[in-house]
Amino acid sequence: MEDNYLFILGRQPELSLAELFGYAEGRAINFEVGEIYGSTAVIRGKLPEPKRLMEDLAGVVKIASAGAPLPRPKNINEWTELLGSVLSSVITSKQSLTFGLSFYGELRLCPSAKEQEQLALTLKRLLKDKAKHVRWVSGRGKPLTSVQVAKNKLDTEQGCELVIYCSDKTIIVGKTLAVQAFEDWSERDYNRPRRDAKRGMLPPKLARMMVNMLGLPPRGTLLDPFCGSGTVLMEATMLGWPKLIGADKSARAVKDAKTNTKWLMAWNSSQNTFAHSHECANDKGMNFLVSAAEDLPRRLAPSSIQAIVTEPYLGTPLLSSPSEGQVKNLQRELAPLYGQMLAVFDKLLILNGRAIFILPQWVMPDGKEKTLPLSDLPWPKSLRRHDPLAPLPFCRDFSLVYKRPHQYIARAIMIVEKVSR
Repeated sequence: MEDNYLFILGRQPELSLAELFGYAEGRAINFEVGEIYGSTAVIRGKLPEPKRLMEDLAGVVKIASAGAPLPRPKNINEWTELLGSVLSSVITSKQSLTFGLSFYGELRLCPSAKEQEQLALTLKRLLKDKAKHVRWVSGRGKPLTSVQVAKNKLDTEQGCELVIYCSDKTIIVGKTLAVQAFEDWSERDYNRPRRDAKRGMLPPKLARMMVNMLGLPPRGTLLDPFCGSGTVLMEATMLGWPKLIGADKSARAVKDAKTNTKWLMAWNSSQNTFAHSHECANDKGMNFLVSAAEDLPRRLAPSSIQAIVTEPYLGTPLLSSPSEGQVKNLQRELAPLYGQMLAVFDKLLILNGRAIFILPQWVMPDGKEKTLPLSDLPWPKSLRRHDPLAPLPFCRDFSLVYKRPHQYIARAIMIVEKVSR
């Protein structure tokens, strides 16, 4: 029997969906997307245990159970009756209850911030018949963050967050089952021993999403030919890849990657936060090379790599939007590097192996974006582009771009598969 869930996606939902589809493909998980609106997706399928799933995904903020669609309440009294009934059914302790309400979907159809407060206070009074102590966690008219949910234990038996998805005529009410482990992400991002903001660093969440987007099972060897301080290797380790190779032409970067991955093993042992990477826990599955990417085919066996995940050099950092002339100079500078990288993919990937990599996308003064002209690159005939969003016809024109406000270089994400020798 299939289960129904509400997935609350990250700041860029298309990346979250691409990660989810890639993860499912690599692990032979079947599911359907029933509906998507903004950051909310209705998912149907037989999925892994939600907390286990949340440990592996980077682009999903919350996972909630989902009931059947219900007629949308027309006033506060109807909202109170409906949500009061749901909360009463999930109370497990007569001593205390902490609850929160988070509304998603079409905001014009959701109660206003003032109405949400009125609703919550009314529910609090009604629930005192069910539990001695009732506390409401307020989001001040906004959905509760994963930090608020975790800090108030609303995803445990000691509390309850109701996630309410509002659409035109119906609502879906769910109970939060798992949220992102924000402290673990922060620890790996900010407290790893080697960080160098001047050289630029791939965010751990993006590295995790890229590994999942590949759509491959964690078997064989994963290579990062521009490993930097080892972010991709760290996240791939946590997803269970048994053999990892990190290469970089900078000896300092390779040293930093070694230090960070060793720190990760020690941190994992103390936290007991993941259980996949037994082979890597004693460094047996980890290898490092000081090597330029174009030299790797001379140092590694041909057709020996199942997966490549990497962020190459993106060009000179920018403090403002570039001019047309600057972009043309950057394109001329980077085109040979990316051409060599594609040749490396062709030589090292096994048949049906995949590579995911980042292209710079420059934000122009008028807000438009430009990247490398892919048609001008020397594409090997063996490589074909892979789209993790292909199962969703309405998402096929979506570009996978990771960007933050006020950045002048965004990260465009591309996946290729080796389809012939």
